[in-house]
Amino acid sequence: MFFPAKIVAAEALCDFNNREWMPSIKALIAEPNSSISGRPNEIQLAGLLARAGDYSHFQVVSKNAGHGNQSMRYAAIQALRNFANRTDPVTDLAGELLISAATSDPIPFLRREAIYSLDRLASVKPNVKSKVIDASQANISSSDKSLSLTAKAMLMKYGRQTGKNER
Repeated sequence: MFFPAKIVAAEALCDFNNREWMPSIKALIAEPNSSISGRPNEIQLAGLLARAGDYSHFQVVSKNAGHGNQSMRYAAIQALRNFANRTDPVTDLAGELLISAATSDPIPFLRREAIYSLDRLASVKPNVKSKVIDASQANISSSDKSLSLTAKAMLMKYGRQTGKNER
């Protein structure tokens, strides 16, 4: 089966709370010479496991959050939103990585995606809301229109004014 199709199948099974796909995906990630090792698909699958409640491959995602390759960073930012758990400390670690990406990534699109991912974490763990607000305030004056609009929308969502000096 073509590999992306396997990912789609695993995502569909995850949506239906079927966990039969998890052992084969975990084995694929654990294999150092697998076809996905060091590729965005590896990060995506670690994030899919997290979406199913298995945070055992957080390191796969976290080590790529600051990767020099934009595709790897994008995959990590997308996957980090799945490490959302009200009580597991991994959510706080994911939040720290995302706030860093949201405030310092050189690519505005990735900063915007990090804000969205932070917002997803905040929907599960309320103490992350302050990180969404901080990231939004840091990007409100961005020259990138989409990033600036996202920042303003998030500030409005969290009941903040969109002025520069508002905290």
